[in-house]
Amino acid sequence: MPTLKHIIYTNEAVPAEEASKPLSGFKNSGVTVHSFEEALTIGKGLVDQYPMVKPSEDSLAIIMYTSGTTGKPKGVMMRHKTVVTVMASVAPIGTHALPPNFTHLAYLPLAHIFEMAVQIGVMSMGARIGYADPKTLTQTGARPIGALEEFRPHLFMGVPKIYDVIMKAAGAKLKKESPGKQQLVASAFEWKARAMESGRYTPVFDMLIFNKFKHILGGNVVVALSGGGPLAATVQRWVRTAFGCQVIQGYALTETCAGATLQMEYDYRPGVVGPPVPGAEISLRSCVGVDGEPEVLDKRGRPYLNTDTEDSNGNPCLGRGEVLIRGPVVTDGYYKLPEKTAEAFRTDGWFLTGDVGVWYPDGSLGIMDRVKNLVKLHGGEYIAMENMELIYGGSQYVDAVTGGIMTYGDGTLDRPVALVQVNELSLTQWAKSDGVEFESIQDLVKNPKAEEEVLKSLVECHKNGGLSGIEKLAGVGLVCEPWTAQNKCLTATNKISRHAVIARDGEILERVKAKGRW
Repeated sequence: MPTLKHIIYTNEAVPAEEASKPLSGFKNSGVTVHSFEEALTIGKGLVDQYPMVKPSEDSLAIIMYTSGTTGKPKGVMMRHKTVVTVMASVAPIGTHALPPNFTHLAYLPLAHIFEMAVQIGVMSMGARIGYADPKTLTQTGARPIGALEEFRPHLFMGVPKIYDVIMKAAGAKLKKESPGKQQLVASAFEWKARAMESGRYTPVFDMLIFNKFKHILGGNVVVALSGGGPLAATVQRWVRTAFGCQVIQGYALTETCAGATLQMEYDYRPGVVGPPVPGAEISLRSCVGVDGEPEVLDKRGRPYLNTDTEDSNGNPCLGRGEVLIRGPVVTDGYYKLPEKTAEAFRTDGWFLTGDVGVWYPDGSLGIMDRVKNLVKLHGGEYIAMENMELIYGGSQYVDAVTGGIMTYGDGTLDRPVALVQVNELSLTQWAKSDGVEFESIQDLVKNPKAEEEVLKSLVECHKNGGLSGIEKLAGVGLVCEPWTAQNKCLTATNKISRHAVIARDGEILERVKAKGRW
């Protein structure tokens, strides 16, 4: 360790005989060794020499870096007043159902704005925090007991993938039981889920079945927070039913210091992220460019407009469009990146999130799409669709003339997949040289060997194109009927209309998506 200059040691809990022995092995090493008491003495002298400068509300408190999946990470500048505003706004809403001196289990990295914000909020309320690693949450990864059993938290938080893993693990364990018991539990689940949705209790089922489930999270969880990506409706319902707790989704970004909207307690609608928190003003911008061309279309082929009165499913709404956020929860921009700051933070105070939202009649927000097709995978990682398509489009098997390649990812996938408009000449030449029999191009694109060959070529593009590991395709589906502006699969400017492609080639995509789930 060439950079090591100082070692500070303590004799606490060390036998007196051992503590009296001098530390050896550091002579001529360039490393200075201090006891903890010596370090305190040195520190007191420094305090006298350099008086503490108390921060003001405008002092810079944190520089939190974004994930950097679409380029170099950007340092988001958070001032003390921004952090305090978010804590004062969000903490009372998300924790009012918790008991005094509740316990929070912290296991996500503090480099994640979600965990950092929750920890600051918990400490500001004088509650307790137990620290753990994701691998030591249960007895499987820790001895003698896991962190959940040790700390028995009242507040549990996680990204959607964590809840999905918990649900699948419990399901796998249940499958080992007799068919009769499986049927009993399934019936009890449905009964309790409906009871909770109508405000009723199920004490008998809780005593016989669900108290055992509650012990998976330690037995005390009252509120489960989910953030960092969309939580599937089935998972949200399962967690709420199994553990008998409120499952609350929030919507926020690093640029808003983890404060924007929060789903209300007892709001059981999936995909709803709640109304704005105090300190956040939210507006929806119609997703139409200056040239009048739609920036993104919904699954019905319509642009997202802030004057819309119904969503893509025909349900009433109060407008759709890109989510803009303004107010004291919004940070000051990116550290030493004025151009990037100007792109995302408007001079009138609005921050452009890039997310497409919908206002529901009760004032709650829902997140529907991405303006630039930047999506989150199951684990909370961002992937940039357009950039991936640019790199993967270099494969000899991708026919840009008939539509190119459409990459796909969502909150249910661990890795992205893709649909490819194949270059008929290149693919048929490969098939003939490799001895793959086929009657037509329509027959060839259904051949698993053809999919393997195209995927191999795309993986090579990934390797040479500088894409990240999470942007590596896990599966590919081959298409030979062109995507065009006439069949609405392309826009007038030849950009892929994802909803139209999914509507037409959804059967192929659904088959391929299974390869992206681990």
